[in-house]
Amino acid sequence: MKTIVFSCVTFLFIVQSCTANLPICGDGNETTVCNSNEYSGACNVSKCACAAGFQLTGQETCKLSAPVITGVADINNLFQKKDYNLLCSTHVIKPNVLTFSWRINGTVTNVKDQNYPIKEAKESDDGEYSCTASVGGQNATSEKVTLTFKNAVSGLTVSVLVLAMVFLTNLINAV
Repeated sequence: MKTIVFSCVTFLFIVQSCTANLPICGDGNETTVCNSNEYSGACNVSKCACAAGFQLTGQETCKLSAPVITGVADINNLFQKKDYNLLCSTHVIKPNVLTFSWRINGTVTNVKDQNYPIKEAKESDDGEYSCTASVGGQNATSEKVTLTFKNAVSGLTVSVLVLAMVFLTNLINAV
């Protein structure tokens, strides 16, 4: 077993048959993988594995993966006067290191949390929602999600309207 210790913050990972202390380097999102076949006194930086929630953009560079907006089960059945909670979902293991921001129709909101609460939804809440996750100078923005909140008409109102139409139709036909 070969152990390599770096001067920066380290985490213990097992990579194939080689145990290595892998540094959190650069902006804190890269981990250099030392494979036993490549070890020769110093770890060759020829492979880079990214922490969860980041994607490899080059041989040695990790980029924050785009978050996804979740929390709405059926986007086609959203109703006014109901509460909703959107979530800016990431695959980062420690989301507490991230900062979040939300936009509606391109305008930044004052919500700086992973959750975006919508209380008693109304027509003015309709729009394109997106969230941005940030860490270490990197930003990643979700795809836009369009939400439209329908005016909920109660079953009693519909029943009364149907009965009124039937009554008026019968009244007109009787004349």
